[in-house]
Amino acid sequence: MTTIAQSLLGILIGAGASLADLTLIPPSAGQDRSADYLTLDEALESNFACITEVSEGGSVPEIRLERQRPQGLAL
Repeated sequence: MTTIAQSLLGILIGAGASLADLTLIPPSAGQDRSADYLTLDEALESNFACITEVSEGGSVPEIRLERQRPQGLAL
């Protein structure tokens, strides 16, 4: 069985919510999976990332982002 097929078997369908002629039915993963990335705020608060100028002279539209850990980062 492929990874995609295995993932599809784990999807749970939630209760639908209707308004007029529209019904939304939410799918969910069925298992609690934590994100394998940090948000920028989380990384900065935990000192896992640092934002600095690109050079001593600076450049208005540019910054440097340095990650202290290899974990993914969502900007």
